[in-house]
Amino acid sequence: MTFLIEFRFFLDGEKCEDINNALLYMIAVDNAPLSTPSQRGFRFLMKTVAPLYKVPSAHTVTAMMDSKFKVLQAKMKAILAEQPRIVLTTNLRTETMTTKSFLGLTAHWLDGEFYQYFT
Repeated sequence: MTFLIEFRFFLDGEKCEDINNALLYMIAVDNAPLSTPSQRGFRFLMKTVAPLYKVPSAHTVTAMMDSKFKVLQAKMKAILAEQPRIVLTTNLRTETMTTKSFLGLTAHWLDGEFYQYFT
């Protein structure tokens, strides 16, 4: 039984995959740096919460994020390719206390049931 529990945390184990996906989600949603897993406090947290989990390096997290992006990009392209009509809206945002500006582009469409989607 102990071996089975430990195996779930190996690099290809289901628990490891769940934690990695949650880590990528946290970084994306919180706009956290890709180096977050390398920080001492995060490593301490993970050692407390999941002692068998091997925290990935910043380089590994970057590779995982690139891979996840490519998968989601392909899915989004497939969804958008099926839409007969798409409306685009834009917005411009400047970060406070910096000179960085961002252009946002949002695609809107309706499905056959007239349910609105956007991304």
